[in-house]
Parts: sequence; structure tokens; C-alpha cells
Amino acid sequence: MKGEQRPWPRTVRLALLLALLTVAGVGMVVLLRAEGFLTVSGVFVAMIVGPVVVLLGRLWLHRRWTRCRRDLVERLPGFRLDLERERVLAVVARSTGASDEALDTAIAALSEAKRHFAACQDSAGAAGVTTCAQRISDEWASGAAITRQARGLAKQARLLARLQTRAKV
Repeated sequence: MKGEQRPWPRTVRLALLLALLTVAGVGMVVLLRAEGFLTVSGVFVAMIVGPVVVLLGRLWLHRRWTRCRRDLVERLPGFRLDLERERVLAVVARSTGASDEALDTAIAALSEAKRHFAACQDSAGAAGVTTCAQRISDEWASGAAITRQARGLAKQARLLARLQTRAKV
């Protein structure tokens, strides 16, 4: 519908609320300090600003983890399609120099990783992608586009694992 208004995302609303509370709290401390009611205002400002900074950091980290997960999951089907295209070619025509068994193993590993992501087992999915990509990097031609793409997927999977550990999602 044309006139329908969508609310802002939850993280944006929380960030704005925290910013408003911070500005109001700091303003109140400054006013009380100017009137002589507070002699040591730095402690109160730290008490107000500290938790806000921590909460905003947690929101940012969770949002970054969510984006990284979404991007990795969206890249997996395209990579699998590239592997299947490579599988159709004759062994001598493949840029990777991979055997049929190696391609089948990589496709199966990606399917398993995708199932883990679908079941919200992100650490197992990221580990599967990293293992598959490492095997591809080690065994296949290093200059092939698929090998470079596998390295990119592995890098993103390792980042996802680190973010998940830090965010404790």
C-alpha cells in the first residue's frame, strides 16, 4: 500500500532511545553541577554514558554478526552452482583441475553446511564451509576463479565464527 508506514527497526529505535536518555542524563548532570548541587559530576556522567556505550556496542556487534551470516548464506547457493557447472565439464577442461570425486565431496560439504545454517547451527555451518574451502584451496589450482571464491567464503566463515564467539549468539 502506498500510504502504509513501516516502523523503524528495533535496533534503530533502541539506539535513538539510548541516545535521548544519554543526552537528557548528561544535561541534567551539567545543570546540577552549574547550580552547585553536584561537586563531582564526572562520576555521574560515566555512570550514565558507560552503560549506553556498552549497549550500543552490543547492538552493533549483533547487527554485524547478522549481516555476516546473511551474506555467507546467500553466497553458498551461487558457489554450489559454480561447482556444479565445473562438474559438467570434462576433467581436462576444468580450470581447477579437480576430479569428479573432489567436486562431489565439495558439493556435499556445502549442502551439509547449508543444512546447518538452516537449522540455526551457525558454528557447525561455518566450520563446514571453512573445511570445504580449505580443502579446495589446498588441492585445486590456486589461480582458478572457484578457488579464489572458496578462499573468500572461508574468510567470511572464519569472521562469522569470531563474531559469534564475541557476541555469544
